[in-house]
Amino acid sequence: MSHSVSDSNRSPAAPRPPLPGPLGRLAERAYLAALARRNQRFDAGAGVLHLPIPVISVGNLTVGGTGKTPMVQRIAQWLLDANLRPAIAMRGYRSTPDHPSDEHSEHLACFAGALPIIAQPDRAAGLRPLIASGAIDCAVLDDGFQHRQLARDLDAVLIDATQPLHAARCLPAGWLREPPSALARAHAVVLTRTSDAPPEALDALRSAVSAHAGSPPIAECAHAWDSLDSADAHRPIEWLASRRVIVACAVGNPGAFVRAAQRAGALVEATLLRRDHHAWNNADRRALERLTNNSLPVLTTMKDWVKWRRLNLGPLEHLFVRPRLTLQFSHGEDALRSRVLATARATPTPRAGVH
Repeated sequence: MSHSVSDSNRSPAAPRPPLPGPLGRLAERAYLAALARRNQRFDAGAGVLHLPIPVISVGNLTVGGTGKTPMVQRIAQWLLDANLRPAIAMRGYRSTPDHPSDEHSEHLACFAGALPIIAQPDRAAGLRPLIASGAIDCAVLDDGFQHRQLARDLDAVLIDATQPLHAARCLPAGWLREPPSALARAHAVVLTRTSDAPPEALDALRSAVSAHAGSPPIAECAHAWDSLDSADAHRPIEWLASRRVIVACAVGNPGAFVRAAQRAGALVEATLLRRDHHAWNNADRRALERLTNNSLPVLTTMKDWVKWRRLNLGPLEHLFVRPRLTLQFSHGEDALRSRVLATARATPTPRAGVH
């Protein structure tokens, strides 16, 4: 999926679901029936592994795009600051020994060896040697809400405030992995991208969370850019003001990235968009060269940059600019941090390995 625009005031439309229309809605029924059977088994404890250390999961209901990576990094940093010894465990989507996945690469760059990062489908197998050696005393699951094979002591679920729950459909008719009723399993719900949502939409979302989760969101935050990185400089966000740019990204919510660029004052001349986790290739590089005319800056995400830089970009490399994303909490940060630290410091109750 690619998309280009010439009007700097336009944002790209939401990507089409995998199978739209009547056929998608029919397939959604089968998906939901299979999901219900799966969750019934996990609810009964079948096939659930319990580790002897506290486990904190960060996840969501949708396919990508809620800010899990910066939230996992924030939580891991809270744990490090509290003199705990966390590890991050993730699936490592499309990861290979030579080319770590995009999120794995982001975590490696963020922590620079300060904590272990496990990237493999069997997260428990990756964590066991670290537990046995005493190297870690808690674990953070990146994208763990649906990874129910591993028991968790705190389930934090992120919801993008720009994506209303009431209108969303499950795969393949939409982008929900689970229906909103799954929030009943969550211990803490966090609303993200709240600065992009109108007040009435936020109020409706808070009510929906309370109805499904049994309590209101514990915290709310906005995604903000605090600076820019490029091949040869570190720049303030103000550098984007009134500057013509090309946006190139492959993320779950590309419209939010384009809107953030526009809020920073950038004049978005065109966009080159791909599906989440897309591996940028030489055909993409050539398309980008045509759009930039070897002169316009290319605004991309850190997640995308780790894949762009694997290509032989030539002069194009010096046109790339990456914003550094931070989470700005409007409220609830202290409550969430306290919940995380209390969970990580608790002594797990002895439990059987697998039920």
